[in-house]
Amino acid sequence: MKRVLSTLPIVTLFFIFLAIAACDSNREDPNQNSTQSGHSETQTDSEDAPDSTELHIQSIRNLYGEAMSVSKSSFERNCDDGALVVVVDTRKMNGKLVWIRHTAGYDHGSVSHEALISENRVVFVMKEERRWNFDPDQPPSDSGESYTIDQGEQHRYYFMDDQLIRSLFKSAEARSSKNESLDKKLQEAPNRKHPAPDAGQALQKAKSIVSGFQDSGPNAFWCSL
Repeated sequence: MKRVLSTLPIVTLFFIFLAIAACDSNREDPNQNSTQSGHSETQTDSEDAPDSTELHIQSIRNLYGEAMSVSKSSFERNCDDGALVVVVDTRKMNGKLVWIRHTAGYDHGSVSHEALISENRVVFVMKEERRWNFDPDQPPSDSGESYTIDQGEQHRYYFMDDQLIRSLFKSAEARSSKNESLDKKLQEAPNRKHPAPDAGQALQKAKSIVSGFQDSGPNAFWCSL
């Protein structure tokens, strides 16, 4: 991505929304093995697991596919505590919330938490972090254009009765000087067994997001969640 230094806040916000839109458009087809955002609910780690665990994980993937097939509702909130904007996306089936994503965009990136709900329980959480910095190997041009290094991480957690049963991790880096796409690099990156899962924090965050929406909907304090 090229950025002009004199208009950095506006350009940064534009690219955050562009990344969110690209990420979401690539999740619309649940039958893809991996999407541009790197969502790969058909990929697993190499370890064997009990049949009941595998069946539960498969049921999560099936529910995820069903949730992605229904229409999405979204709203935004501007924040004064450092975040430029918060975007909340939701999907409902038969009037019940089955999927929600909370994305907070900052000057140099964004953090999103996505939750899948089954029978009033969070069964899957995906935390995604995206950040960018100016490329030190590519100084700004005379016109003020700068090249960036864009980095992304995805942390996937599967739960059964609030207990972690699988954790996966992937990361990627893209350089705008090479016209690389972070979405594509994440898509191509393999899922790996998570080296340091923080499933407890991710689940707590997801539950707060779900509770906030169920209690107050768009009127919840989204900037503090």
